[in-house]
Amino acid sequence: MTEIDWQTTTTGAYDLLRYIRTRTTSRKLQLLMCAACRLVLNQLPTERALPILTGLEQYAEGEVPLETFRQVTTAAQRLERETDGDDPSTPGYLAIKALRSAVSSPLDAALHRVIENVEAVAARDAGEGLGRAARGKRHGEICDLFREIIGNPFAPRTAVPTWMQPTERTAPGWLIRVSETASRIAVAVHRDQAYDRFPILADALEEEGCTDDELLLHLRLPGLHVRGCWALDLVLGKN
Repeated sequence: MTEIDWQTTTTGAYDLLRYIRTRTTSRKLQLLMCAACRLVLNQLPTERALPILTGLEQYAEGEVPLETFRQVTTAAQRLERETDGDDPSTPGYLAIKALRSAVSSPLDAALHRVIENVEAVAARDAGEGLGRAARGKRHGEICDLFREIIGNPFAPRTAVPTWMQPTERTAPGWLIRVSETASRIAVAVHRDQAYDRFPILADALEEEGCTDDELLLHLRLPGLHVRGCWALDLVLGKN
């Protein structure tokens, strides 16, 4: 895996997973699974699936106790049992399998199964003759999720609050200085999941002297942003 491969592939989600499986955290893997499952939310009973995904995301973020994880796991298992006897090739069945995988372990193997089922949903939903193209498009969306949540593992960054006065870099990569203003904006964005405020955060970082084009561009470009976004995590000091 090279940096160019990481940044450009639309067909190598499994390669991306193999590369980062020992280089990232359980939080990132769990959030990747949730983000992938949200791609097929329209094939799930929303009133039951959404609380499962939300609870799992909150657990990954450390916002709720282990008991919540147990509850969402039980809910996903119950939903899966209710599909016993259903046609295993239908998009709805495959989406439930993806959701069930998201609450299983080990996390890297679970994410592999989530990807397989989410891609299969796209292929089945597209219909005869269009499945291959739909699967490829969905695979590209999943690659984008890896880049959204993991960022660029070939360019590590360190963020420090401006009240610290480091005389030298404390870790490889860029040293991003985060002002109190930028920190407050980031906390509010995370709390409200208000990614439309990212350009405001970019302005605050740039005013503090940030010249990291990749970071600033990511915050300013509209598009897919999800829980675990690498840029927001960097400012918040999450991993």
